[in-house]
Amino acid sequence: MKREDLNFSNRDKMKNIFLNQCLFNDSAPEYPEAMAIVDSASSTEEVINKILNSDTMRGSQIYAELSKDRADHWRRLKRDITTWQQTISDIGGLKIGNDSFSINIPNGYGDGDMYYTVLGKGCFNHDMLDYFTSVRGTEINIYDYDCGDEILETISGRFGIYYGYGFVVLEKWD
Repeated sequence: MKREDLNFSNRDKMKNIFLNQCLFNDSAPEYPEAMAIVDSASSTEEVINKILNSDTMRGSQIYAELSKDRADHWRRLKRDITTWQQTISDIGGLKIGNDSFSINIPNGYGDGDMYYTVLGKGCFNHDMLDYFTSVRGTEINIYDYDCGDEILETISGRFGIYYGYGFVVLEKWD
């Protein structure tokens, strides 16, 4: 398929330009595979499907951006990260804290069941979710309910927090 024939978005010209820049970023480690996918595909939809089904493309920005445009993005999050724990939300987030503070991290979805995980640095594709903030401390509790006080687990250290689509990732930075 020719580069100029790719059209990721008929409705949004800027998004189409952005996705093309992600795909044709020759400094990205996935660039050779991305070019092989483009060369072997006969349509934009085939390029998208091959990228979203490629294990080696899972860490790339183009993978994340194309995934977020699909209704089944949350399924890819659940597949790519297998350590999710379920909590309940009445105010749209995950409650973390201790006896002296607490914060509600938005889940990007709203009320109901949601999922969180604690991961080591570099263990997930940051572009799959939105960055919220970082937190540092000892004995930071993660609660089962954003309006409750039952502790699911306690963590310590410095964490980057990412959210979206009913998911929260706490990535341990140090």
